[in-house]
Amino acid sequence: ETVKLGFNDIPAKAFKDCINLTTLSLSDTVEKVGANAFAGTGITSVKLGPNLASIGGSEEGGAFQNCAALTTVEFADNSVGAAVGQNAFKNCSSLVELLNAPFTSIDRSAFYGSGITNIVITTNVDTIKRKAFFGADELSTVYFVGTAPSTIEEGIFYGFDDLAVTNYVNKDHEAAWAPYIDGGKLTLKSKYTDSDSSTGTTQWMVAWYRYRGTIIILQ
Repeated sequence: ETVKLGFNDIPAKAFKDCINLTTLSLSDTVEKVGANAFAGTGITSVKLGPNLASIGGSEEGGAFQNCAALTTVEFADNSVGAAVGQNAFKNCSSLVELLNAPFTSIDRSAFYGSGITNIVITTNVDTIKRKAFFGADELSTVYFVGTAPSTIEEGIFYGFDDLAVTNYVNKDHEAAWAPYIDGGKLTLKSKYTDSDSSTGTTQWMVAWYRYRGTIIILQ
């Protein structure tokens, strides 16, 4: 069954576990998709409208979580850009295509266990939170089109084999990416807590967290 929706906001859990729902098209009026709105449905493809600003998510579940048959998500060419919520596409194991995807932020575990093989991070992306691509085992290439996001949390590729992901950065933005590059690897200088066994105290330490990926500057 195909559904075309023209609401402004689609509430959380609105179509959760509607397994007969296979194709979804959101009209120009839709601005927000709530957490778990389409989780567990039989959707195979999604077309998103130009005014969609939020793909919802929470610890309990994301907008399209567990849509195992979902293969393609297509954004409108003139999209305003969408914040991808926590667990938004978690366990969408068949998801391989993200077309015209102008994300503004990517929350924790947004693509956890998805099937994507490559992703383009546009200039609109301001934040990428930890474990954003955890367990997306087929992911091999990330293209950063613009400058470095203002916030990149540690472990965005957590769970990958070392150097499994190749990241491409435009040479024009090489200086902005310098804090994240160490010895040809995408890294992050960050703080963590460490317990001192001799004193029983906890102190802040500084370490390099590897994103488990090489980085290549495009000339």
